[in-house]
Amino acid sequence: IKTQRPLFVGEEIMMTFRLKGFEKPIKIKGEIAHASRSGIGEEFRDTSPFLAEIIGILVDRMEV
Repeated sequence: IKTQRPLFVGEEIMMTFRLKGFEKPIKIKGEIAHASRSGIGEEFRDTSPFLAEIIGILVDRMEV
Protein backbone atom coordinates (compact mmCIF):
# COMPACT_ATOMS: atom_id res chain seq x y z
CA ILE A 1 0.00 0.00 0.00
CA LYS A 2 1.41 3.32 -0.98
CA THR A 3 0.85 6.04 1.56
CA GLN A 4 2.35 9.35 2.59
CA ARG A 5 2.03 8.56 6.30
CA PRO A 6 3.00 5.59 8.47
CA LEU A 7 0.37 3.03 9.42
CA PHE A 8 0.38 1.45 12.88
CA VAL A 9 -0.77 -1.92 14.22
CA GLY A 10 -4.34 -1.64 15.50
CA GLU A 11 -5.18 1.37 13.32
CA GLU A 12 -8.46 1.11 11.40
CA ILE A 13 -8.38 2.02 7.72
CA MET A 14 -10.80 2.07 4.81
CA MET A 15 -9.53 0.70 1.50
CA THR A 16 -11.21 1.41 -1.84
CA PHE A 17 -10.67 -0.78 -4.90
CA ARG A 18 -11.83 -0.21 -8.45
CA LEU A 19 -12.29 -3.51 -10.23
CA LYS A 20 -12.85 -4.18 -13.90
CA GLY A 21 -16.46 -5.22 -14.44
CA PHE A 22 -17.79 -3.43 -11.35
CA GLU A 23 -19.62 -0.15 -11.75
CA LYS A 24 -18.92 1.14 -8.23
CA PRO A 25 -15.69 0.93 -6.25
CA ILE A 26 -15.49 -1.69 -3.50
CA LYS A 27 -14.84 -0.32 -0.01
CA ILE A 28 -13.39 -2.55 2.70
CA LYS A 29 -12.87 -1.63 6.36
CA GLY A 30 -9.91 -3.23 8.09
CA GLU A 31 -7.39 -3.06 10.87
CA ILE A 32 -3.60 -3.06 10.48
CA ALA A 33 -2.44 -6.48 11.76
CA HIS A 34 1.30 -5.93 11.19
CA ALA A 35 3.49 -3.18 9.80
CA SER A 36 7.14 -3.01 8.76
CA ARG A 37 9.31 -1.23 6.19
CA SER A 38 8.43 -3.96 3.68
CA GLY A 39 4.68 -3.43 3.96
CA ILE A 40 1.57 -3.99 6.03
CA GLY A 41 -0.90 -6.77 6.68
CA GLU A 42 -4.56 -5.90 7.05
CA GLU A 43 -7.31 -7.88 8.72
CA PHE A 44 -10.60 -7.11 7.00
CA ARG A 45 -13.66 -6.26 9.11
CA ASP A 46 -17.42 -6.46 8.55
CA THR A 47 -17.23 -8.16 5.14
CA SER A 48 -20.22 -9.78 3.51
CA PRO A 49 -19.87 -13.33 2.12
CA PHE A 50 -19.84 -11.83 -1.40
CA LEU A 51 -17.06 -9.40 -0.51
CA ALA A 52 -15.07 -12.15 1.22
CA GLU A 53 -15.25 -14.20 -1.99
CA ILE A 54 -14.05 -11.22 -4.08
CA ILE A 55 -11.12 -10.70 -1.68
CA GLY A 56 -10.19 -14.38 -2.02
CA ILE A 57 -10.21 -14.13 -5.81
CA LEU A 58 -8.05 -10.98 -5.73
CA VAL A 59 -5.52 -12.57 -3.37
CA ASP A 60 -5.31 -15.68 -5.59
CA ARG A 61 -4.54 -13.46 -8.60
CA MET A 62 -1.75 -11.51 -6.84
CA GLU A 63 1.84 -12.19 -7.80
CA VAL A 64 4.10 -12.95 -4.88
